[in-house]
Amino acid sequence: MRKIVVSYSSNYLPVIKALAQQEQTEFYTLHPDFTRQLVDMDIPAKQLGEGIDVPVRDLAFRHAAKILIDTCNTMPQIIQTVDGQLLTLHPAVEDFIKHGLPGFLYARLSELAGTVIALDATKPDLIILHNDVEPVTRAIALWAKAHSVPCLHVPHAVYIDDFGRGEPGTDVHDLVTASDIAVAGPYQNNWYLTRGGQTHVTGLPQFDKWSHIQVDRVFAKSLFNLSPAKPAVMYFSSWRQDTNLLGCHGGVEESYDNFLDAVSEMPDLQVVIKTHPRGGNLQYHIDRAKEKGVVCLVTDIHLELLLQAVDVLVAYGPSNTLLDAAHFSHLALASIAGFPHDVEIITMGESKEAMKTGLERALSASPPNWDWFRYKYAGVSDGLAYQRIAELGQELCRASS
Repeated sequence: MRKIVVSYSSNYLPVIKALAQQEQTEFYTLHPDFTRQLVDMDIPAKQLGEGIDVPVRDLAFRHAAKILIDTCNTMPQIIQTVDGQLLTLHPAVEDFIKHGLPGFLYARLSELAGTVIALDATKPDLIILHNDVEPVTRAIALWAKAHSVPCLHVPHAVYIDDFGRGEPGTDVHDLVTASDIAVAGPYQNNWYLTRGGQTHVTGLPQFDKWSHIQVDRVFAKSLFNLSPAKPAVMYFSSWRQDTNLLGCHGGVEESYDNFLDAVSEMPDLQVVIKTHPRGGNLQYHIDRAKEKGVVCLVTDIHLELLLQAVDVLVAYGPSNTLLDAAHFSHLALASIAGFPHDVEIITMGESKEAMKTGLERALSASPPNWDWFRYKYAGVSDGLAYQRIAELGQELCRASS
């Protein structure tokens, strides 16, 4: 029986179904809820490490202790930076490494060690990850590389430069650990090739659903009590992702405040605020709108229906929501400081006046043809990316065996 390890992503369900139909396969997940979800769909699944005849917990703790002893006690007082400079550790830093770091790392190292021990016992034929840069997923990808097991990275997003990012190698997402990467379209293909990845242009499963949606604007507007007689604008906010120092700023909050100030001076607009589902900042957005006296709908769900209901989408930065929205021909799309090289997108500044100007432009012009922009970033929109990724997984298993 073929064994495939998968990290958690709801986008993977069609891929997993297709792989399960190809040949007899057992899936190993990294999260018990995902395991139950697959089992409920009659797909053979276990949590990684389940049922193996190895004392995983005890071995993991021993490995973690050995790593800490070997590293923390031999940490040099002088280190060399990537550009060759020699730096002496500050006494407080040296003290933390010796006395504080072991306690901080022990539980985390034991989790990594336990994952590696479980992989050793399971011996998977293929690994599929939604990213290969977080500690656990990167450790899994490194294990795969060391054991010549194909590791397929199916990105959960299309990373876009020119906003909160420096040159390649300055952000954690620039790391390439998996042996193979499924990419959406030309932009993402070039992005990973620049960083040394082995790419396969398949499309990404998260864009598949947009090709199947039957747009009913009248029904969608009625659900949110939006009048067809007035234009509706949706603001898609974000959340801080401090994956490099360029991203450590208050732009999310400042831009939202400026947007609220801008629309407060445009009384004919109907306003919807859509927060990022993983941002955990829904109440903050509600409170700020109340403080600014802006009457609006604030939600962190219903993106599919909202994209049908509104006329203009404004997103903070180069949000992937703009790639989703490019599947809807009626929408005008605007980005705050993102997509400066794409003429289809209205790129606006972060000030109140810049947002007012951008909104007026979006409301007065006819939406452009989104075909090229959509293809550039999201690839072929035929709803079959999941199938191409499953076929790629099958090919990687064959090549490995």
